[in-house]
Amino acid sequence: MKKIVNFRPLFYCFIALFGAILFAKYIFLSNWLIIALFIILIGTITTIGILRKAFKSTICILLFIVLGILSYAVEINAFNPKYFPEDTLVSGRVGSGSATYGNRQYIILEDVSVEGEEISQHVYLVVYGAPYLSAGDKVLLTATLTPISAFDENMSVQASYYKNNCYYYSSNAEGIVVVGSEQSLSDQIQNAVKEKLLQNMTEDNANLAFAMLFGDQSDVDSQTKYDYRVSGIVHVLSVSGLHFGIVVGFLYWILRKLKAKNWLCVVIIVPVLIFYGYLCGFAPCVVRSIIMSSCLLIATTFGKRYDSLSAIGFAGLLILLFKPLYAFDVGFQLSFGCVIGIAIFYRSVYKVLKKRIGKFVLPDFLAKPLATTIASQFLILPVLISIFDGVSFLSIFINIIVIPIFNFAFILTFISAPLIFVFGFMGNVLWFSSLLLEAIGDIANFVASQTWSIIPNFELVFAAFVCFLALMFVSSRLVLVNKKTKLLASSSLTLATCLMFGLVSIV
Repeated sequence: MKKIVNFRPLFYCFIALFGAILFAKYIFLSNWLIIALFIILIGTITTIGILRKAFKSTICILLFIVLGILSYAVEINAFNPKYFPEDTLVSGRVGSGSATYGNRQYIILEDVSVEGEEISQHVYLVVYGAPYLSAGDKVLLTATLTPISAFDENMSVQASYYKNNCYYYSSNAEGIVVVGSEQSLSDQIQNAVKEKLLQNMTEDNANLAFAMLFGDQSDVDSQTKYDYRVSGIVHVLSVSGLHFGIVVGFLYWILRKLKAKNWLCVVIIVPVLIFYGYLCGFAPCVVRSIIMSSCLLIATTFGKRYDSLSAIGFAGLLILLFKPLYAFDVGFQLSFGCVIGIAIFYRSVYKVLKKRIGKFVLPDFLAKPLATTIASQFLILPVLISIFDGVSFLSIFINIIVIPIFNFAFILTFISAPLIFVFGFMGNVLWFSSLLLEAIGDIANFVASQTWSIIPNFELVFAAFVCFLALMFVSSRLVLVNKKTKLLASSSLTLATCLMFGLVSIV
């Protein structure tokens, strides 16, 4: 029987696991509408599998759906923090990612002991008017520890819970005393680099450059973050595939110029990527980038075909099997959404852009980056709209301008940051990088100020994008049906999309 879907086991098992974890939240919250939709989805998958006699594939997907629900249940049920009395004696080490706003510091306390009893969880502290605390400081204080709920008021899984392992919160810490310092290698390197950036750039640009290098946005001011989010370029401040792609490409180019063999390139580049990932805290998007970059290098070395969807599935499965609740992490969703969009939709978008209009054909140097940008936005736009206060539709075009500028700025900063410790004149290079960051900031600020272009955040918009994404998926190379069937399905989805956006305009 002819296949209707180009099946990639790793990729579809990852999607099944990811979707099941997201659905599980609503199942355990007894949201009957979502449960009904989930049952219909399971029934549809099972029916199609039986009719197409794809028993192995269907069983595999269903097993990962069950695994996703169970892993969510285990993680949430494991959340059972111990309650401590008021004004408890607490000791610990200040972790990276802490931030200062005015007279307030937001601290992640690691290696915590409470009344002499070691606990494996971290503590989130809001400290007022205390001496400035830096990463690595060992502190002693008195505080009332309040357990953090696994869910916030919107019944979303708390970021502090799944990302920073924070089970406790306190805003009344008193008598803070620094009793020593025990900086990790990562803290030492980050602090040294931050100091050099501040010496050679304005404070705002130094904070942006630091975020660009290590993904730590804690010192970037709120207005700048808003501008970057609304303009759709916040990904440049979160270390992801874009950053690792630049690093891999740059190192591979140098090694090939030095006549290094492919196997030697792998031996050198992969450890560099792992160490860079360590400096960035092994965030989900960082781990994905390391795995996919390593797969690409290894495939190239041994002359094997690199399949991007399989690599995405492999990376996603590794992450979610160990950290299921990372499925709720915005960075995880944006990172995987971006690369999946490129892998599925790039060819279709590129073909459309290359169609001849009269005698004009869009040249490749414009068509390829434009196709990549548009394809990458398909899956992340709904996430940006639902998570943030809307996003500008101009982001698709702005990324075409910003990404080349960012690539240049990142390469200059990435090279200069270590070399400036040896060659002081490299500070001049950071000055030029600072100019590029200011240009990106001005573009982001301009786009964010165009309120007419911002797509609002409400359910009809999200539903319209879901229909649109289904349309794009049916039209992609993953669906193996004849043109007539594709046209019929695409027409139905196009009508649904237009109706949704029509309702949006009425509302």
